[in-house]
Amino acid sequence: MVKRRWSLLCILFISFVVTACGGGSSAGNGSSNIEADTANNGQQSTNDQVSVSGQTNNDDPGNTPETPLDPTIDWPAAGEVIPDQYIVTLQKLDLLELLGLGFLDIPLVDQLLSVVTELGGTVLQTFNNALSGGVVEIAPELVDLLAANPLVASVEPNRVMAIRASQSSAPWGLDRLDQADLPLDSFYDYDLSGQGVHIYVLDTGIRSTHQDFGGRVGTGRNFISTGFLFTSLDPTDTEDCHGHGTHVAGSAAGQQWGVAKSATVYPVRVMGCGGSGSTSGVIAGIDWMIANHQKPAVANLSIGGWSSDALDNAVQSAIDAGITMVLAAGNNSADACNESPSRVADGITVGASTIDDSRASFSNRGACVDLFAPGANIRSAGYRSDTATADMSGTSMAAPHAAGAAALVLEEDPGASPAQVADRLLAAAVSNRLSNISSSPNKLLQAPQNSGIDRAPTPRLTVNCDDMACSFDGSASSDNSAITSYQWEFGDGATGSGAQTSHSYAAYGDYQVRLTVTDDAGQSASATETLSLSAEPPSPCEECEKTSGQLSAGGRIYLPSSNGFYSDGGQFRGFLRGADGTDYDLYLEKLVGFLFASWTVVASSELPESEEAIDYQGNFGTYRWRVQSASGSGEYDVYIDNP
Repeated sequence: MVKRRWSLLCILFISFVVTACGGGSSAGNGSSNIEADTANNGQQSTNDQVSVSGQTNNDDPGNTPETPLDPTIDWPAAGEVIPDQYIVTLQKLDLLELLGLGFLDIPLVDQLLSVVTELGGTVLQTFNNALSGGVVEIAPELVDLLAANPLVASVEPNRVMAIRASQSSAPWGLDRLDQADLPLDSFYDYDLSGQGVHIYVLDTGIRSTHQDFGGRVGTGRNFISTGFLFTSLDPTDTEDCHGHGTHVAGSAAGQQWGVAKSATVYPVRVMGCGGSGSTSGVIAGIDWMIANHQKPAVANLSIGGWSSDALDNAVQSAIDAGITMVLAAGNNSADACNESPSRVADGITVGASTIDDSRASFSNRGACVDLFAPGANIRSAGYRSDTATADMSGTSMAAPHAAGAAALVLEEDPGASPAQVADRLLAAAVSNRLSNISSSPNKLLQAPQNSGIDRAPTPRLTVNCDDMACSFDGSASSDNSAITSYQWEFGDGATGSGAQTSHSYAAYGDYQVRLTVTDDAGQSASATETLSLSAEPPSPCEECEKTSGQLSAGGRIYLPSSNGFYSDGGQFRGFLRGADGTDYDLYLEKLVGFLFASWTVVASSELPESEEAIDYQGNFGTYRWRVQSASGSGEYDVYIDNP
């Protein structure tokens, strides 16, 4: 068997030399056809006499698909193999050198064409920048023979790739990127905007006319087949018909929703209207980007699926070309080191965090994740109109926050290498804020600030009152240097000083509280908050125990805990008061079952208002109370009397 394989290889090598010299190959004018097809901007070659007159290869000199790929919306799920298609990566040393015929100077990819043709296969696509090789269509039983050729470094199946997002609602924006700690303050402070930086979005395209981009969409490239029966490939068709790419671009560089509000975005369309594409299509996009990118450059890949050495190598080639590559970690709640391209060590791999500083339940994790960024319930630009918005969740949404932050680094230091950009982002990230990170680095993205500008301080204040005695805290105020003075006006004529202070009011009413902070350069800024004081309503029952707290929109809490409490049975009474304008609901749950016990609601109060009441007669068992926000957020008071 071994002797037979080597004899086949020898025959193949001899045939190759004849073909390369222009001899009688079944492919006809092999080299010439490939050159013509390649220059034909991705149009399918129909015969051996391909005309290139009237065509241009400015968009992609020598690297466009010779044959359009299958329509993406009909492909199988992410990770599944595309039948009979393989990605071939070639060795650095070519076959002619091995045979002592290097003087013939035939391009390596043309040698690949000849080898594959001899095996009865077809070269669908070639790459010269991201990697040296291409995509071939060949019978599975001949793959081992192809892989044994000295020209070939590796052969792997071409697989379906997918975007990394899932639809959701309830947005939150850029607020988390400019402050080290919670709670959010509804501000995004920045002094860098990505001016002069180029962000390449390898995705489903971009709605270029959307108002959030303000004309900052550059000329990109399409690698997805369109038209009748998906038989044509228009290199200029980079408009988004799915929505994912527009959303990602908006988070990276949108005027309202984005981090780098002045950067230019470039659509590299490698995913179709169904939100999927092929490994080879993504590599083709990277290949074009390497050849055509403008510096300083950042690329966002909010895509992924199966592991692929070829895709990893393409991403690494882009990094070697000076492009900072930002990669979505993946949405499988698994180890990011097992997927491509998130496992590329020199890329910036980004996991998704939630509004309460937890790793999102879907986010991949592990040592290959470099940091986390907001990725749950993110609002950004939508593709259906020039003013549309959309809410999405996924590491797809986290990655463009980091891509935008990378653009801020490059605005300040356009010559920074990808490694230096990564180091700067990791240095600016805050540590040990996240929960449930599962052996991942505990780093949360922060937007870099311009180190050469002395900014005015940002005042922030919180107030907590017990009846008319109030405490005031301005310690969350920030400055790029140092705050030297905190001055308070309490709204009743009294004043105070210090980062933290207190004051007691003489009467109930509404008061305008003002905090003015001054930094060491003498710059000042003020913030004002309205404080409303009113007499606390009486308890609804003398025997009840009061519990107070804060509830976020859509949030829930359990009392006394999620584990519940045991009762011998009797009369259960509960009363709930929520903040004005909220709709909070109250539930009493009981643990039911023996081997497979579960919590069951035995009483509820779900009025469309902020006050609820339950009066329930129950027998012995384990119970718990649940307070849940149907809408709104803010304070609550619960009065409970358990038997």
